[in-house]
Amino acid sequence: MLQIEPYVGAGPGFTDFRLDNFVQRFPDPDDAAGYLQRGPAGEVPFTGLPAGSGRAATGMVTAGVAVAVSARVRLDLACRFADAGSVGTDAGGDILIVRYRQGDRSEVQVPINETTADFRTHAVLATLRVDF
Repeated sequence: MLQIEPYVGAGPGFTDFRLDNFVQRFPDPDDAAGYLQRGPAGEVPFTGLPAGSGRAATGMVTAGVAVAVSARVRLDLACRFADAGSVGTDAGGDILIVRYRQGDRSEVQVPINETTADFRTHAVLATLRVDF
């Protein structure tokens, strides 16, 4: 007989985050006369955000089932949702905008306020558990 055990879980915690080298690269430019051109060595134009770090309160909920494969082995199948608040760049940083025009590189640094985004995850998990 197939043994299935449903379970639910929840928990609080903290998430430490660090953003480094966040770069938005543009699709490969094809039009040599267009606004987004490649650099002389094939470089692609980009926009880079400043770094950031911080800590946020995190909450997690999970629900799943454990299926007995043998007397000591179980297969867990679960869905998990975690909300780690917001992550963001440091205040007072600059965006770096790099463009190429007729082989020349231009860089513009634009001061910005902190840029934030919600950090939430949805996951489907499969885990094999062995009891010792």
